[in-house]
Amino acid sequence: MLRLIRVSFQINIMEKRNVALMMLLPLFLTFLLGAALESLFDSENDNVMLGSTWLYYIEDSEDGDRLRDFLDEYGHQFNMDLTWEEDKDEALDVVAERLADAYLVYADGTITIYQNEHANQPTRWLKVVFDSYLMRVAIIDDILETTTDISLLQFIEETAMEVGEHVSLMQIDTVSRPDAIGYYAIAMITLTSCYSMVAVILGLHAEKRRATAKRYLIAGKSLFSFIISKALGMNLVFLTQLTVIMLFNTFIYRVYFGAPQTWLTVLAVTMVFAFTVTQFASMLCLIFRNFIALVVTVNTALLPVMLFFGGAYLGYHRLIDIGLGDIIVFSPVYHLNRGIFDAIYLDSTEYIMQFTLIVAIVAVFLIACNFILAKWRGNSWMQ
Repeated sequence: MLRLIRVSFQINIMEKRNVALMMLLPLFLTFLLGAALESLFDSENDNVMLGSTWLYYIEDSEDGDRLRDFLDEYGHQFNMDLTWEEDKDEALDVVAERLADAYLVYADGTITIYQNEHANQPTRWLKVVFDSYLMRVAIIDDILETTTDISLLQFIEETAMEVGEHVSLMQIDTVSRPDAIGYYAIAMITLTSCYSMVAVILGLHAEKRRATAKRYLIAGKSLFSFIISKALGMNLVFLTQLTVIMLFNTFIYRVYFGAPQTWLTVLAVTMVFAFTVTQFASMLCLIFRNFIALVVTVNTALLPVMLFFGGAYLGYHRLIDIGLGDIIVFSPVYHLNRGIFDAIYLDSTEYIMQFTLIVAIVAVFLIACNFILAKWRGNSWMQ
């Protein structure tokens, strides 16, 4: 079996024109899509929804109720889209990821505004507005409590000096986001892993046509070992291709992949996904006899749909923006892309590890199916 894997790898890697095409095409598409769709990736907000979204929390008090009424009445004049959020940590994460402009907190008579450096609203101007509002509240409250022994004008001036600034403007670190080239460098990697499915189908079709599989079976070997060896040989070719593409993206396109361990994580996770994809292709080859029709169906229907909803052509943030968020979750490519971007730009591997575990379980299931199908088909697979 190891010998067959090595032979399969050597046969595929020696086809220099195909290998060159497999490596150059993703790099060319990365540049082409990155240049053509650069306008969709805002340089300031980096592929995150544009808007004037503010998260806010106001303590339950008389002054808090006043402020809430003030925002309800005048917030739209400041072009503020307000969303209530009590969980401060959750709100700061949203702001850091640039999915909101700022987080406003009112407590103990003080407003604190947490903003990212790419906030769309002029938060410094709003700070002045809230300063004025709170100063007015403080002055009015004190006027109601004071005697009339001093003039109103003198009292207002003295109170204003005491009140000072009531609004704190806090800057928080934001999460990096890819530019157009950076996004499509990742998207083309996942796209290429999907098209290894087509390579396996065409490879098995060629082996049937050359009667290589027939000679292997006559020699007493199992159909299952033949199928899985061809798939593993193609996986080694893809590993070579993927390594070259990622090195080119890193050193020529200057694509950010995070720390070295993240670079290796992306490589490993993509290979697990590619292995599962090739096992799925092997299962299709064991079920269907007409390989040409199978390739056409996969090429023109299955893969384009799966890749489109996975964000390979249009950023998946944009797909969510146009209302396709409930559909894209059915594409495994979306989860792979999202997991990779989380690992690189959020320094979080939780999502990608969960996805990889699920993919590995699916791979084991597909291997078991291929074993059963190979036993069932036997020599009849050559007909």
